[in-house]
Amino acid sequence: MPYGPKVYATFTVTSGCVCFGGLHNIWSGSTVPTQSFPTVRPQTSGTMRTHELQYNIRAKNGTWNVYRLIDKRNNEVFGWYVSHSCVEPVQDIRKILRISGSPYEQDSGSTMNTDDTQREGIFVINRYDWGCYDRRYLDEIGEGAEGANDVLANSNSAGLVDYSEAQLQVQQ
Repeated sequence: MPYGPKVYATFTVTSGCVCFGGLHNIWSGSTVPTQSFPTVRPQTSGTMRTHELQYNIRAKNGTWNVYRLIDKRNNEVFGWYVSHSCVEPVQDIRKILRISGSPYEQDSGSTMNTDDTQREGIFVINRYDWGCYDRRYLDEIGEGAEGANDVLANSNSAGLVDYSEAQLQVQQ
């Protein structure tokens, strides 16, 4: 059996754009015009460096593949990688690690958006760039039902959805 990433799920982009983040971030991204590839730079926010984002970005129309990133130590999902179906995931992940680095290795690249990440088409989204840290629409939309089975509650998860479907998906 060949070793390599296995597609976990797929979704389709028809609008040429995706919205991302927590539920209220996705809603926020759906209320502003589609952005071209952003040139955001990190800024200091308290003790963290963050990016001020609009929560949408242009994306190639077509099928997108979703891959689980598995922690080999305990065989649990610790992240996600999403790419257009025309992209070879192993080569793309290697490029990302080379340019943007790994948050688990010192001096392995930039975990912030830089000229290098922009030149290579890598858009870095860090944990403190989305969720309750950006309060736009947080009061109106909230973070989920906050029940025991709600994986979106309390900014525990980020979503990625086609721009044209964003508000409908948030309302569900």
